[in-house]
Amino acid sequence: MSPICLKLPPGATSRGVLNTAPALSELREDMLDIALPTGIRIDVGWWPAWDPTGEFVVTVYASDWDHPIEQFFTKDLNEMIEAVEERAVRFSQDVSPVDSSTSTRLESHPTTDLPVVAENRGQGTQT
Repeated sequence: MSPICLKLPPGATSRGVLNTAPALSELREDMLDIALPTGIRIDVGWWPAWDPTGEFVVTVYASDWDHPIEQFFTKDLNEMIEAVEERAVRFSQDVSPVDSSTSTRLESHPTTDLPVVAENRGQGTQT
């Protein structure tokens, strides 16, 4: 198992480590926290913690963890890495949680009712 080197924008800082083949004991709620230069944070965890049937949760938030801007859920390590890197770039450039110029469709996660980018949940392409 090796640490994953994420491609983060200049000025971003991170706390925690993601491994290429995480052991079950590493699959916890607080795996990685990224602070972007815009003040936005990205949190990566596994939910439910230590449960092999769980999934990665990538949460983007500003100052209030209880009111995330966006969440992404996946069981796939590579999808999670792509989601983190894409959001790190996007939220380093634009601190607005809503961009009316995009056509990304959002849906609610069945257990949290938080926005989820639908095309990343296997729901088809953007419309």
